[in-house]
This record gives sequence, C-alpha cells and structure tokens, in this order.
Amino acid sequence: MKPSLRKDSSCGQLSRLAKPYMRAAGVAAAPIGGEERNDVESSVTPADAEVLYEDLGEESVISPKDKPLSPGLYIVGTPIGNLEDITLRALRTLRQATFVLAEDTRHTSRLLNHYSIRTRLVSCHTHNEAARSTYVINQMLSGAAVALVSDAGMPAVSDPGGILVQAAIDAGVQVIPVPGPCAAVAAVVGAGLPPDFTFFGFPPDRRSNRRKQFQKFVNHAPTMVFYVAPHDLLSTLGDAIECLGGDRRCCVAREITKVHEEFWRGTLAGALAEFSGRR
Repeated sequence: MKPSLRKDSSCGQLSRLAKPYMRAAGVAAAPIGGEERNDVESSVTPADAEVLYEDLGEESVISPKDKPLSPGLYIVGTPIGNLEDITLRALRTLRQATFVLAEDTRHTSRLLNHYSIRTRLVSCHTHNEAARSTYVINQMLSGAAVALVSDAGMPAVSDPGGILVQAAIDAGVQVIPVPGPCAAVAAVVGAGLPPDFTFFGFPPDRRSNRRKQFQKFVNHAPTMVFYVAPHDLLSTLGDAIECLGGDRRCCVAREITKVHEEFWRGTLAGALAEFSGRR
C-alpha cells in the first residue's frame, strides 16, 4: 500500500494520511525525520493463526479450512505495518491459492514466511501488470485460484491491480475481495474529522497541477483524503494553504499501526510549521 492529505467541507478539513509503502518506485516511504520502520512484530505464531472451525450449522458463512478455493481472482488485503493485522480468511486464501501475485515478491515473502505459507509467488507490479494479465487470466480460466496482494493494504487502491481486475471481469472470471487493512480508512477513523470522505490517491507531481486540483475542490463538502510521499509533504501543505487557506483543519497521519504511529491534528498552517521544524 499502499502519506496523505484530506479536506472537509464547512470546516474545510484537510488531512494527510501516511501510506506505509509508496509504490511509485517500489521504495518504502520514510517517515518525517527518519527512515521508515517496519518493526512491529506479531506475537501471533503460525500455529495460533491456524483456523479452527467448529460445526456452526449449514447457514454458517465460515468455510472449512480444508475446502479448496474456487477458481478466480482473490484480492487480498495485507498488513500496512503490524503483522497481526491480517484476517484468518486472508491467511487461508494465501495458503490455498494456486499462486500469489505480489507487487514485490521479496516483501511478500517475509509475510508468507512469518505464517509458514509456502505458496508460489509471481511478480505483478506497475510495470508488468498489463503484460502479465493474459497469462493470469488463462490460468484462472483453466481452474486456478489466484491471490493478488500489494506491498501493504488493499490491492488496486493507489496500487497495482486495477488492470488485472478489469481484465478478469471482461473475461468472465470471478473476482473475490478478501477485505483487509487500508491506510486511508484507518487514517479517516483516527483523524477526528467528518467521516464522509472522498479519496483522491496521490496528488499530481507538478505543483501547478496540484494547485489546480485543490482549487477545483475549494467548496468540496466531504473530507478529502490524499496519499502524500514524505518528501512531498511540505510542498503539498504549502499548495493546500495557498488554495484553501491556512486555517483549514487537517490531520497528518503517519506510521499507522506501527510503533511510532502518529495522528497530528490542527490546521494546515500549523501542520506546515510543525513538520518544517522536524526536518
């Protein structure tokens, strides 16, 4: 996954959400003032993670752990920093899939190894997703159950995956979301701003285009959510102040679910002063 900004209506809130991993160049995003850490270790052992099912009756929505997956594309949410933030269903899906499509196989292998999952990994990232789609679709049409993961959070949300999902739909392949962590949603619920929000992903790289985007939504009612890379935070805050005013409420959320998790709450002007001082 998977940093950010966000704005609200009447109070005009803007809040920056810290996406733990920035995908653009496959480089982990560093927090303000230091390197990113992925040091939240899980206390859950592989044995603890085994799904123990009881007979809950015919109407139970829980599937037996030994029941094979149906053919299709499983979009699996993975932790955004804390290894305990993964569902039992996600673990079962990753364990039983024919193979796992991973944004970075080295990164995903650490997660799978932690839970003693030995499923084969196949790379699927921004630069090869379109080319890889034909092979993956043919595998699923032949009966494969394929799990798709990103480095963190939900695939296809400011991450690779959207092209493959659309290709699967066009081919008549079943697409099955396996919900999990999402940095944007985690930041929204912790920010203290109105919960109705619009997600914009990463703002434009060029400052002129970024300002145009902010100006377009000056009167936008819901909270606005953006992912912002740490090295772009100060310039993005400056552009937001120029277009929206420094008194707009905002929240800067970083290192979500990790040891140094932080929700800084205040105004745009206050955020710029605070994070300028941390450089």
